[in-house]
Amino acid sequence: MTRRNHSASEDVPVIVREAVIELMRAADVARREMMRALGPFEVTLQQANVLIILRRANGAGVPTLEIARRLIEQAPGVTRFVNALAAKGYVRRQQQADDRRHQLCFLTPKGRRLTDRLMPLIRSSHARAMRQVGQPDLTQLVRILKSVSVDDARRS
Repeated sequence: MTRRNHSASEDVPVIVREAVIELMRAADVARREMMRALGPFEVTLQQANVLIILRRANGAGVPTLEIARRLIEQAPGVTRFVNALAAKGYVRRQQQADDRRHQLCFLTPKGRRLTDRLMPLIRSSHARAMRQVGQPDLTQLVRILKSVSVDDARRS
């Protein structure tokens, strides 16, 4: 069995393996930069992502299932992220009248103030993570990465 797995991995071109490894390293750089920015606010990357999703809703409620769909990193337990943010007073939940199992989530004024403080720090962390990459390469990188994520969404 070991031999079979070994030969299967040899069927994957070296450049594909290198691309995946470098992609993971680059994602780690971006993640660490963002965690550094968020650290003083005691907000995780996933919680910040939820706050940004709600901020972009401009006061409208967003169902928890929709929040889960929009998360950058697909993670189980979006309810846990929302509960933690609600406990801190950043998010308000409201059960939908037609289906009490589903909740709408809203950014509270306190959550809006926090998100307004976080956004420039997050943008700066993005700039630091990509400081070595020029505009033409960034444009190409975005195009390439979108093709990977779109293909993944199609398979889901």
